[in-house]
Amino acid sequence: MRKLLLVLFAFALAVSLGRWTRADDEASGKKVNQSVDNASNKADRATDKIGDAARNVSDKVKDKIGDIDVKTEKSPGQTADLPAGIQKATKDDSEDIRQALENTAEAVMTKSLHRVRNHLVDADRNRLSTLKDKDEVFDGRIAQLQKDWKAKYGKEFSIDKKVAFGSDVKGLSIVQGEIANPALLSNWPVENSKANSGTGESATAAGRRDETNKRGNKPGDRNLEKGRNVAIVTFPAEAGMPEVTASMIHELPDNWRFDIPDNIDSQKFYDNLLAHMTEFGNMKDQWPTDVNEASRLITHHVLEALYDLPAKNAK
Repeated sequence: MRKLLLVLFAFALAVSLGRWTRADDEASGKKVNQSVDNASNKADRATDKIGDAARNVSDKVKDKIGDIDVKTEKSPGQTADLPAGIQKATKDDSEDIRQALENTAEAVMTKSLHRVRNHLVDADRNRLSTLKDKDEVFDGRIAQLQKDWKAKYGKEFSIDKKVAFGSDVKGLSIVQGEIANPALLSNWPVENSKANSGTGESATAAGRRDETNKRGNKPGDRNLEKGRNVAIVTFPAEAGMPEVTASMIHELPDNWRFDIPDNIDSQKFYDNLLAHMTEFGNMKDQWPTDVNEASRLITHHVLEALYDLPAKNAK
């Protein structure tokens, strides 16, 4: 009987020790698992921080060297090649700006004046509300251009923006900015000294913002509030044409449009386009052999028309 009791006691002791051991193991396991989890979380957070840092470095590098069109800021109120009141852009949108140049020139070649007008900012579209979409003389001029273009280059008119307006085109620049202080915008749209509106005072804000010519405009239609993205595109003097500067505004949802002088009404808009397309057509024997260079020249003429630079050979 005594031996049996000793055996039972030994068995009970063994079971108790087993339970204690398993409990200790489970506690240890939980601690180990918790330690692993903590280490994993720390590693994840460290990875996130490294990833964020890498992205920040990447963004800064893109701003500095990845895009030749984003200019270096000179001061809080003014950036190199940008008027007072406009600071350096924080985002590169140069490809979309090149697309706008391409689309506008191609719109002219559709014979639809309304399609061309659609590439202007709100205030200008409102002011040109009386513009007719179709005109027999303009249609004939564009039809002849299309015919001569195909005969010269062996294909229908189209523009390759990456080549015609590429970063390697000497003298062509796209400067992007953001409005920081609308009150300082005394030179917008940016002056073109060769414009028909004249030079000096008549070609500055007073001449380009005719207060008597605001058909259908509301105060907000100018789209020149703080934070608005803008761009200045400059085509160098070439093929007998002067340098031309285009002022562009980014409008919702995602469109770059041209801000032209307010003293250009529907009639002048039509006259300018017809004159410049006529001049370009009259010089077909002098068109360059390179189709991309020719694409840039016709776009140059379109910009001259928009910014009221005179055509020289439009008869």
